[in-house]
Amino acid sequence: MAASMRAIKRQYLLIFAATGAILPYLPLFLEQRLGDRGQVGDVLAMTGLGFVVAPALVAFLADAHVSGRTLLVVLSGAAAAAAAVLASAQSFWTILVAYALFSLMFWPQSSLQDGFLFSVRQQRLAAGLPDEPFYRVRVWGTFGFILPAAGLYALMVRGAAADVAILAAGGIAVLGLINAWSLPRVAAGRPRAGAGEARRARGRMPTLAAAQQIFRGPALVLCASMFMAHLALAVYYGFYPIYLTGEIGFAGEWVGLIVILGVVVELGVMMAVGGLVRSLGLKGALLLGLGATAVRFAILALLPSPFWAVATQVLHGLTVVALHVLPAMYLDSLAEDAYRTSIQGLYTMVVIGLTRLVGSQIAGRLAEVSLLWLFGAAAIALLCAALLLLVGFREGGPKRRPEGGPEGGPEGGPEGGPASEPGEPAPGASGQ
Repeated sequence: MAASMRAIKRQYLLIFAATGAILPYLPLFLEQRLGDRGQVGDVLAMTGLGFVVAPALVAFLADAHVSGRTLLVVLSGAAAAAAAVLASAQSFWTILVAYALFSLMFWPQSSLQDGFLFSVRQQRLAAGLPDEPFYRVRVWGTFGFILPAAGLYALMVRGAAADVAILAAGGIAVLGLINAWSLPRVAAGRPRAGAGEARRARGRMPTLAAAQQIFRGPALVLCASMFMAHLALAVYYGFYPIYLTGEIGFAGEWVGLIVILGVVVELGVMMAVGGLVRSLGLKGALLLGLGATAVRFAILALLPSPFWAVATQVLHGLTVVALHVLPAMYLDSLAEDAYRTSIQGLYTMVVIGLTRLVGSQIAGRLAEVSLLWLFGAAAIALLCAALLLLVGFREGGPKRRPEGGPEGGPEGGPEGGPASEPGEPAPGASGQ
């Protein structure tokens, strides 16, 4: 089991290392090849296609039929091939199709990996083995994101174009394929409880059961708030690199290092998630992250300068925790084994995927007018998301054991049901 957890940590590291290679440089690659920010937005919208179309299908297969290990092997190999095609593409339509294929194969891997980890954690708990909190495993992804920065900087400062980052992402995906073979076999859809639960699980589609949890009560409010927040985040992922080069004047090779600065700060924030949630509650931690991100984007809009463009990266850790980590932990507290991966995939599809699809296209048109207006609009969207969460979201139910023992968080759980800490299963339910 210890070897299994090491393999899972390596998979997080490799998935996010590929992300760290492509994410900062993809907008620059697109601007170099296309020269039209509207078309850049159209291509980046294909990120949303990868999140909308693939996650629910992949999660359904993981919960019902196919092992997560097999899916990660297939997706990693296909993503590597698509990256090679993308790096050599020249025309708008070829680039659009190549990146759409890459998105369909690569971006669903993060939610699949989360569901896979939650299922392994549940098996460890059932076997009486020591557990590791979600965020302490997920932090290996943060390490991974940092890894490509120095190598890509060294290549680009010597004159390499941004397509070298796309090829690097493909190469790392091949390493992810190799490591995926060492992951444990997990039948994610196999309930661990008695025959009654097994019959109920077999009688429901995993995606439908997940939808019944997400689209009601506090979970629905959380999803609506995160939808607005991820609309704003599409601005950052798509146009912050172009903001650095086009608005501020940094050379392209510096973009990755500036982005990595925020990820380095994220390491400390990620390791403090347990204490943060224990001190502020889930709602308080989410509001802190949304507020910090709104301030960050407002500064980019109002004070465009090299100092503030870099300094605002110190708030990136709170952005990641509020928009990526805490929602996944909360949703897992609502899940049963039969739809543990599906609840993550459905959330990814509805909240992250649609916002990338729509937000990138809108952002591309606003970027043609003004990058400063674009970040100002993103800050307003984040304030609206925080207001909705403040007014409409509540954590109900009595306290129970925090995630991972002493590092846990506040009271939580589905409305009208047993309470659970974010990242821990509710009593009598199959937890993540």
